[in-house]
Amino acid sequence: MKRLADFIEKTVVESLKDSIDKTIECRFNRMEDFSKLNIDRQLFTQTNIESVKPAGSFFILLEKDIAKLMVEKELTDESLEDLMFQFSFDFSARYDEITEAQMGWQVSSVSVDAAIDDSINKDEYLLMEYDIAVGEQKGKLLWVIPKQFATEITEKLPDDQQNQADDEDTDNIVGQPSASPENPVDAVAEPMNYETNQDYGNMRNLDILMDIKLKVVVRIGQKTMLLKDVLKLIPGSKVIFEQEIDDPVDILVNGKVIAKGKVVSVDGFFGIKITSIESMHSRLNKLR
Repeated sequence: MKRLADFIEKTVVESLKDSIDKTIECRFNRMEDFSKLNIDRQLFTQTNIESVKPAGSFFILLEKDIAKLMVEKELTDESLEDLMFQFSFDFSARYDEITEAQMGWQVSSVSVDAAIDDSINKDEYLLMEYDIAVGEQKGKLLWVIPKQFATEITEKLPDDQQNQADDEDTDNIVGQPSASPENPVDAVAEPMNYETNQDYGNMRNLDILMDIKLKVVVRIGQKTMLLKDVLKLIPGSKVIFEQEIDDPVDILVNGKVIAKGKVVSVDGFFGIKITSIESMHSRLNKLR
């Protein structure tokens, strides 16, 4: 599991360092059975993540004081969702880049108050605890993930994705010097030079494009018509499609179908509730 722990550390720092005007540090602290988790849930936010491939779900707990600094505005479900969407995107995109797994992580729900489902079988879950610091503020980042799911995604990570900047006897992810066991985030560390890493270089190129506007179109149906029939159309004419009224509609981005959904009303406006969507890796390939 060390490969996964190292991978998470790197991705947390890489995902946040360009969006937050503060020093970011993240270090793996411990790993144990989720049944041993004993925290004050009111101090943590919670984000539930769904994975397309391999299929699975888990949740991330982040201390509120740290989350407030990360969103850099009022901490609400909406601002937290924006933060965690970017993080889950960066994580799955970088994972896909390295493993070609087409994972496709998606944020399924967020809450500024942790609400762990006590009905789950805690013996099947693994707790991965990280010490994280944003500027001078220190806190905890917790990943609660099914053991089998953690094993599956770890197996796809190559050995050389462990922190190449560290010696064999240190687990410090963001540089040197190593932190003390008593306080893992006390040491002031220099950031890794991700720009020299090809995998990170690809992600940085993607980050540059994140603010590009894309045209989103909803298609309720399509059919082929003869020119003469098109010319006969007048106000009041009815065009009948093969799709039934309850069939999912297509969601197109720049002319490419990337999802399907159901028509809904949102505060009096026309909207779409997504029922299925392609992985992030697949969506990126279609939009190239």
